[in-house]
Amino acid sequence: MSHAMRRGIFFDLDGTLADSNEVIRQVFGEFAATFGRAVTDADFDALHGQPTPIVIAKLKRDWALPQRLTELLHRYNLLLDAAFINVPPAAGTTATLEAAFQHGWKVGVVTSNAAVSGVCLRSVC
Repeated sequence: MSHAMRRGIFFDLDGTLADSNEVIRQVFGEFAATFGRAVTDADFDALHGQPTPIVIAKLKRDWALPQRLTELLHRYNLLLDAAFINVPPAAGTTATLEAAFQHGWKVGVVTSNAAVSGVCLRSVC
């Protein structure tokens, strides 16, 4: 039995395919402001890249927030959803993905953002 070799590649969404780091930083600041908190770049850098539920659980604990974790996650994800509508692709993303597709590669997108429900990878979608 012969198995054809399949080629594939995985890309991270945030900061790799999508130029989203500044948007995520803004959302973090907006979320903090709703609780009367001001955050620094060091605060953001200490949590950035971790899955959102872990970030929010840490903030709940560290800021002694009385709301349920599910409510806090919902609030944060609403901010993320609204902000991500305008996130541009990172430089070179379109050309890289088109080249992968043209050469028959399967493309996968990975992210720690649980709010992402679908991503269009082709300009023809």
